[in-house]
Amino acid sequence: MTLRDLVQIGAALSGLTPIILVTGLWWLGHRLAAAEARIEAIERHRQASPLPSELSKDIGKVAERVRGLETGLDALQRMVGTLNDYLHTVLEKGLGR
Repeated sequence: MTLRDLVQIGAALSGLTPIILVTGLWWLGHRLAAAEARIEAIERHRQASPLPSELSKDIGKVAERVRGLETGLDALQRMVGTLNDYLHTVLEKGLGR
């Protein structure tokens, strides 16, 4: 290879360098835009998701409601038991036992 060949190769490479750089910058910009879109999607998801402290508070409210329902069911069971005893007594007296 002569010096003249190297100069011609250098001239050709110097013409390709801006094209390669522009293509590389375009690709990098595209990748950064895609990464930014993913970050924004993650941020929206994070904002929509409840925090552990919020979940704990909500679980406490649900537990309180369940305790109230259990208390109400216990009262209903006692009422049904009392009514059953009363009906049983009425039937026994009515049948003359």
